[in-house]
Amino acid sequence: MRPEKTIPRAAALHDLSCFGRCALTVIIPTLSAMGVQCVPVPTALLSTHTGGFSGMYFRETDEEIPRIADHFDEIGLRFDAVYTGFLGSERQADIIADFIRRFGESDGKGGTPTVLVDPVLGDDGELYHTCTPALTAAMTRLCAAADVITPNITEACLMCGIDPAAAFAEAEDAPAGVAHRLSDRLFELAGGTRLRTAVITGIHCRGGIATVTRDLSCGDNESVFIQPRVGRDYPGTGDIFASVLLGGLLSGATAAQAAFEAIKTKIAASGQAQGSKGKIVIATVKGDVHDIGKNIVRVILENYGYDVLDLGRDVDPERVVEAVRQTGAKLVGLSALMTTTVPNMQATIEALHAAHLDCKVMVGGAVLTPDYARDIGADYYCKDAKASADLAKQLLG
Repeated sequence: MRPEKTIPRAAALHDLSCFGRCALTVIIPTLSAMGVQCVPVPTALLSTHTGGFSGMYFRETDEEIPRIADHFDEIGLRFDAVYTGFLGSERQADIIADFIRRFGESDGKGGTPTVLVDPVLGDDGELYHTCTPALTAAMTRLCAAADVITPNITEACLMCGIDPAAAFAEAEDAPAGVAHRLSDRLFELAGGTRLRTAVITGIHCRGGIATVTRDLSCGDNESVFIQPRVGRDYPGTGDIFASVLLGGLLSGATAAQAAFEAIKTKIAASGQAQGSKGKIVIATVKGDVHDIGKNIVRVILENYGYDVLDLGRDVDPERVVEAVRQTGAKLVGLSALMTTTVPNMQATIEALHAAHLDCKVMVGGAVLTPDYARDIGADYYCKDAKASADLAKQLLG
């Protein structure tokens, strides 16, 4: 009997830690909440997660995975995605590669499954104690079988043979440049195979912690997301990030869109939210439908503790005025990406002034400059999300 498939189905080849909210423990509910049926295939059984515990029980499932795969074949089980993470040994990388060959080529309905490899190897410049250089090499080979990979900066450096300390130092001022070179090398190591998207996380920089997506499937699209530092580590947030990313991709989102949603979820999981420090209204102006930059600003402001009313994109000046009047917001953020919509930004600012509302207006977008912002009547120009957060702290506390 062939199992019916009415919702997206993902095979998740990850470890199962009995204690600790990580790996399959968080992957299963996260994918389920996103409308994806998670089919767990444990790669190892651990008594606890690897962070901060000694003497843990650890057992690989090298013998079990092929048997599970055989049964999947027997019953005609197919997947919309194959999603791998922590591996117990370099030998297991070959076993997972075989699983991808068997189930990563056809979803059973004329399409090709999405293969996401989260190369769990290390953090803070070092390998995890269960990982070895041989496993690093095997994981690098496995990445060539993926469509999408999600290494943190340490893992990307280790797979590329680059000194993490040097990359960390450079990333403080140039996170996008470091990520670009790392992704170039990762694509090169993949040898022109199916790998088209690299999402590099955990890049510490002066503005916070950056995540950089590089997507070759739609030209060469690169997006940089910067979130504020939390101040401590939370095991399992990387698993949540990759799971939300996969769920977004399966729903039809681009890599950048899916990464943005994953970052929001990761921030929430870290418990970073604070009480409200003030109200802010933001919008992409009339005629402009580009909202990724505006969305990033919203997430950063919310996680600095501000109550943000996001009016969305293509917003009439009257809606902005009414929102400020109803909320009493003291700060308004307007975004425009196209030169042709800047006049609508000016019209919105003029409408706010005409209504005699007690608020300041900050503006941003690729086509704006400080001089241009001043010419259209804005109070402040913000070049990025971090500048918006800094301004909010200056004005609202």
